[in-house]
Amino acid sequence: MRRKLPFGVGQIGKSFRNEITPGNFIFRTREFEQMEIEYFVNPADVVDGRPADEYWHERWIEDCMAFFERYGLGRENLRLREHEKEELAHYAKRTVDVEYRFPIGWSELMGIANRTDFDLKQHAKWSGKSLTYFDEERKEHIVPYVIEPAAGVDRMLLAFLAEASARRRSAARSGWCCACVRSWRRCRWRCCPCSRSARRSCARPRRSATSWRGSGRPTTTTRPPSAVSIGARTRSARRIA
Repeated sequence: MRRKLPFGVGQIGKSFRNEITPGNFIFRTREFEQMEIEYFVNPADVVDGRPADEYWHERWIEDCMAFFERYGLGRENLRLREHEKEELAHYAKRTVDVEYRFPIGWSELMGIANRTDFDLKQHAKWSGKSLTYFDEERKEHIVPYVIEPAAGVDRMLLAFLAEASARRRSAARSGWCCACVRSWRRCRWRCCPCSRSARRSCARPRRSATSWRGSGRPTTTTRPPSAVSIGARTRSARRIA
C-alpha cells in the first residue's frame, strides 16, 4: 500500500557518541538507549494557514508535553526551551527541548526538531538513490521535511523515578498514604504513614490481599488481623489446650 504524507516511522535502539566528559552519570554516557520518530511531511502543504512542517512540529511539541503529564510528571516540573540561533543546528529550522527539573536542576528530557529536508538529501547524495516523494496532486517529486521527536529512555526513567520519589516524600510528610495521594479511591492497609483518622476518611471497599502462611498455601484476607482478633484467637487456643 502506498503511504501518503504525512506519516512517521518509529525506532528504538542503542546510540553511541564520542563523549569526552562521561562522569555526569546518565546525562553523559557514551552508550545509551534512544527512541525517536521520523515524521515526514510535505513542505508544500498548508495546514490551518501555516506550512505543514511548522504545524506538525508544533503539534508534536504539544503531544510530547501531554505524554509526560499523562504518565505522571508534574506540569510544574516540565518546561520548553527554544534553541537560540547560536545553538541551532545548521540544518534545523527550529528545535525545542522538553526539560525536566531533576533533583540536580533542569536538564533536557527530549528534543523535537524540524530537520527540514537535510537528512533525506544527504542520504540520497551519498547512497546514489533517489528519496523523493511523488505528489499526486501537484504531479511533481518533492523531498519531504522531517520532524524528529527524540528521547533518551534512561533519562525518561530517571525522571519518572525522581517524580515518584518526591511524591512519596510529600505524602509521608502530609500523613496520607501513597495510595490515597495517587488515586483518592481507597486506602491500602500496607501503606505506612496513614493515620487512623485518614483511614476512616478515605475508607473504601478494599481488594482482598493474598498472604502466605507456614503451610506454603496462599490464604486470602480482606485486611490484616487486628491486635484484638489475635488476642482472642490466642485465649481460645489456651482454653482448648
